[in-house]
Amino acid sequence: MHYYHAGECDVAVIGAGHAGIEAALAAARLGCSTILFTINMDAVGNLPCNPAIGGTGKGHLVRELDALGGEMGVAADKACIQYRMLNRGKGPAVHSLRAQADRRAYQQVMKHTLEMQDNLQLKQAQIVSILTENGCVTGVRTQLGAEYSAKAVVIASGTYLDSTIITGESVISSGPDGMHPSIGLADDLRKLGLPLRRFKTGTPPRVNRRSIDFSKMELQPGDETPEPFSFRTAHQVENRAVCYLTYTNAETHRIINENLHRSPMYDGTISGVGPRYCPSIETKIVRFADKQRHQLFIEPCGLDTEEMYIQGFSSSLPEDVQIAMMRTIPGLENAVMIRTAYAIEYDAIDSRQLKQSLETKMIEDVLNSGKPNKKKALQSSWPEITSNKNHKILATTLGSGNVVACSDSKAIIACGTNPSCDYLMRKENKGKALELINQKEKLVDDYYVIPQVIWDKIFQDYLTKYKAGNKKPKLDQINIGIRLYNEDFKEVSEMQK
Repeated sequence: MHYYHAGECDVAVIGAGHAGIEAALAAARLGCSTILFTINMDAVGNLPCNPAIGGTGKGHLVRELDALGGEMGVAADKACIQYRMLNRGKGPAVHSLRAQADRRAYQQVMKHTLEMQDNLQLKQAQIVSILTENGCVTGVRTQLGAEYSAKAVVIASGTYLDSTIITGESVISSGPDGMHPSIGLADDLRKLGLPLRRFKTGTPPRVNRRSIDFSKMELQPGDETPEPFSFRTAHQVENRAVCYLTYTNAETHRIINENLHRSPMYDGTISGVGPRYCPSIETKIVRFADKQRHQLFIEPCGLDTEEMYIQGFSSSLPEDVQIAMMRTIPGLENAVMIRTAYAIEYDAIDSRQLKQSLETKMIEDVLNSGKPNKKKALQSSWPEITSNKNHKILATTLGSGNVVACSDSKAIIACGTNPSCDYLMRKENKGKALELINQKEKLVDDYYVIPQVIWDKIFQDYLTKYKAGNKKPKLDQINIGIRLYNEDFKEVSEMQK
């Protein structure tokens, strides 16, 4: 094949899912010329596994991402149709916001945000090779032979990397939702010496709303006063849809147990490691054999579709078994299945071969982000908040965290524990926190929260490399360096001298 030079950029991001979007926006907003590559423009911001944002654990990640300037919370508040705060029966530190998204609306919001962002190009292209020279990245190559020079590459390939869809005896090379898989890049990464792991996840069937008997289910309305995900959301978010709750039963469990010999999970077909907190229905039946029933939530995929999602019913069993299982569920006896559940296996860079910055140990300036590292785009987005050249270190201390930097009337607060972060990130506490920050003089009118461990790493890395004198922070190479200024903060003043 003939290769040609198609362009250059500071940062090339592979994959336009949650992690890739955040990484691309963070880099572009810092002034880096950025190209975001996606296999299919119609898959940008897609939600193939679950049309929802947040939930237990994940809701905290979305909030942290928002505090660091991420886009997910903002987009969610433009596209979500039902909000529920989970775990209200427990302490506030574990309250987790979950919102049902209008899947297509969320895609449109995210795609348009990317298209309108300065310094960012969105391209439909399949990356098949990472270009390197002397152990450092130099660019990427597409399936069509186009080569783009890049100073850094972020791999956020999600569930597409050499992926296969598995339903019973059917095993096909495919990405989620029947999209084209990423073929070639996994082999290239292996040639570069990067060890890969095989992971597995899955999704439940979808059914037509008109075929469901909701009278046999429990109504699950949204919160009376819904709370938005983003602290930047000015409008009042609304509940525009409802969900329903139903359960499996002894007959459901009997059908599953009698067909385990046909399950790819138990016949050796699936070798990938599945997510601990999102097991398939057959795994739940086997692992929790003493349970008489399991919850199933019936959720809308959007306002302009009759497609309903059966949360908790993820499976890789054959289609005929899935239909038989579904017929035993109260309210779904006559449901029409319009999408069959499936498992998806995919390759991912072994996270043990990554530095804390998510840079690969083998190749300089190649970073991995997203699902395989259970971090979403958190590490990819912190530079947006911390890189302003006019930061000042403040001595102000809160009971729940330190105000470590301030710029343009906005403070950065470093928190050491989840309860502390949770307190500061909750809207009802923002006024009190600002009062404490401004108790001596008016310094800021808003703040962001950053985990203390990330701030410590940023500061110590900068201090060490600055004092060394002969090596700048690696991220400075793509204009994401940390510059700290303050005439009153002794250690930084000495560093400046």
